[in-house]
Parts: sequence; structure tokens; C-alpha cells
Amino acid sequence: MKALEEGWEIATPFCAQRAYDFVVRRTVPLGWETVQVKTAYYARKDRNAKNNALEAGLRRSKGNAVKRYEDGDFDLLFVAHEDEEWLIPWSVVRGKTSAVQVGRAKYDEWRI
Repeated sequence: MKALEEGWEIATPFCAQRAYDFVVRRTVPLGWETVQVKTAYYARKDRNAKNNALEAGLRRSKGNAVKRYEDGDFDLLFVAHEDEEWLIPWSVVRGKTSAVQVGRAKYDEWRI
């Protein structure tokens, strides 16, 4: 994981029922930030199809229900696909209801 390569501190929550997967501390002044980890995939099996986008789902299972993420669920979204990775602040994906299309140029700023 990129966080280890960067020397960040990483911890996992004791309770598996959290809306985030890890907590990281990039620098001491920033403190701990919660991170949700997702894998990106192509929306269609044919990578060359028109409008085919690399995307990561933004829903979580809670019991038998599937819910969208809400304010306070996590601070950062870490998305990985093969050799590409993004670290996107919550404020950027806030309001997305089902997926984030990380393959779009608007997310290049958060590619790591």
C-alpha cells in the first residue's frame, strides 16, 4: 500500500462494523484520518467500449441493507486498480450515490 511506502502510520479498527477500513496519520499535525478502501473496475467487460469508465463502488453493506456513505463515515477514499491508485478526499466524492469514475480526468489530481 502506498501509505506504507510514504512512511505513514496505519491502524485498523478493532470493530469490523465501521464504515472505514483503516486509519492513517500522514503527519502529526493532521492527526488520524479514516480511509475507505475500494477496488476500481471497468463498468463494462469490453475496455474499448464507448463511454466505458474505470469506477469504484460507493455503497456499503450494513446487515441485509446496502447503504450509501454519509458525512463522517470516512475522510479519504483510497481506490486501487492494477498499478493505479487514487487518494480522494471525502469532500470530492460527497453526494455520489453509487460509484465514482476514477478513470476520468477530474480525478487525476488525486492520483498517487
